[in-house]
Formats: sequence, structure tokens, C-alpha cells
Amino acid sequence: MRQCGYATLMRALPHILKLSDQGGNFLVDVRCKCGYACWLRPKDLAGRYGWDMTLEALQLRMRCSKCHGKAAQVTAVAEPRPRGVPKNPH
Repeated sequence: MRQCGYATLMRALPHILKLSDQGGNFLVDVRCKCGYACWLRPKDLAGRYGWDMTLEALQLRMRCSKCHGKAAQVTAVAEPRPRGVPKNPH
């Protein structure tokens, strides 16, 4: 799943260092200096780079699909809760 162009505030997860952390239940927010941003699932990235890839190493490999620059900022963010679902359903 790839969602691009959304500029919402997502909760950053600074404790995640690798794609395999937290069982891959998060999104990878990739932002370029040109302003382009997208969310990628760790499962999709692990198919190409492996589950042991760190986010720091991934940042050096990512290339922007708009400007083709290699200076991307990679951050692990929490998946958004679907609309209408309360925090505590009980």
C-alpha cells in the first residue's frame, strides 16, 4: 500500500530502528526536500531490502520519484486509526 501526498501529522515512533521492529506494524514516512512525501509499508520494503535493514541505512538508499534526489528523510510513524473507531471500544 502506498499513499502519497498526505500532509497529516502522524505520531512518530522513535524507538523503531529496523523494518522488523514491532512486527512491521507501522508505516515508513518518506519525505524529500522537494516537498514530495509518501507512506510505505515495511513489508513492501523488506521484500527488496530485507527485514534487517535499518531506517538509517534505508534513508541513504531511498530516491525521490519526482526529483530523483537521494536526500530523503525516513521516519517510522504509527498507522492511522480508521475513522469512527474509538480509542477504547469497551
